[in-house]
Amino acid sequence: MKLPTRWFPTLAALGLLLAGWSLSAQQPPPGPRGPGGPGGRGGPFGPQLPPEQQAEVDRLTTALEAEARAVTLASSNLVAITFTAPTDKSKITLANEALTKARSAWAAKASQLFAETQASEKKLSQDAINRLVVLSSGGRGGRGGPPGFGGPGGAPPPANRPPQ
Repeated sequence: MKLPTRWFPTLAALGLLLAGWSLSAQQPPPGPRGPGGPGGRGGPFGPQLPPEQQAEVDRLTTALEAEARAVTLASSNLVAITFTAPTDKSKITLANEALTKARSAWAAKASQLFAETQASEKKLSQDAINRLVVLSSGGRGGRGGPPGFGGPGGAPPPANRPPQ
């Protein structure tokens, strides 16, 4: 059966109306109403933090901005040099060393700031630490993950494992 084309917009509108009605008829998830809605966790980075904890997380991320930019720049340079033709291994090595230095500088400053904060009366809660980890990794993850090859500076794989 062939439908006239004039019915397609009407059928599409009816489908959207039914889908919206179906979603509005669903029951909210069980559990208490959180800051992110019924049973919610508060947002993409976990539960909402108290203002003093959020201020401390913001202070730490702001203090690390210059080092984070240096890591981003060094990483971009390494990628650009790696994919240029012809391949120049000495330039790749220098760019890799620059990235290692930038990451080390970021890590040293981050660990110092974190230790100072945890030793003060402004000690971060576990939720605030989790937020800081997510923000420090660009919002793309945090602790954990599958083990990988290479340490700082892209060390070769262990001798007992073949390269991938």
